[in-house]
Amino acid sequence: MKERFIEVINYLIFANLAVNQEDFVAKLGMDSSTISQYKVGKRTITPKFASKLTEVFPVINREWLLTGEGQMLKGQDSQPTKTETVYYAPQLPVSAMAGTLTGFTDSIREWDLENVVVPIKGVDLVIPLSGDSMKPDYPEGCLLLTKKINEKAFIEWGKVFVLDTCNGVVIKQIYPSEEGDKVKCVSINSVYPPFEVNKEDILGWYIVLMIMARK
Repeated sequence: MKERFIEVINYLIFANLAVNQEDFVAKLGMDSSTISQYKVGKRTITPKFASKLTEVFPVINREWLLTGEGQMLKGQDSQPTKTETVYYAPQLPVSAMAGTLTGFTDSIREWDLENVVVPIKGVDLVIPLSGDSMKPDYPEGCLLLTKKINEKAFIEWGKVFVLDTCNGVVIKQIYPSEEGDKVKCVSINSVYPPFEVNKEDILGWYIVLMIMARK
């Protein structure tokens, strides 16, 4: 039942019926923490809750939500159909990118972030890109789909990383420095000169898996 509820959330947000997680919560007359409890299975989806959800979003099949029988959407053929798998990941708020929140790895709780639909599995954090230092490969306003790594295991030098540092967010190609306790950060836009960051000042390493343009 928990998995079916998550599938419903993904579908509604993906289909823009709820627009985003905030609107989804508002339309059900609940708060984010309550919805999170349903998502992780701490609350059971009762017939009353299922009726409320399908009243607000009548496209959802109440019987399927409760029992798993039939199809998720009303009016779908009874024949099994192949549906596109939808993944989602938390998106870092713009406020965390502007220097007002440094060290987002420790200061931002995942359940406070808005979930957005992503096309690939395994994304840990979606990060908005501002500025033109990574043009033309990474246009301003795109979303970076990232995965957190353990830098103590190994680092894929030359790849684009998002570094969560004590002085804010750094999005650059990362190379080894001649000084072992630092890394070299290089912009794709040659107008911006490279610089180095102390490894001890990096709170989190996120490798960029792919980019996604904003709608």
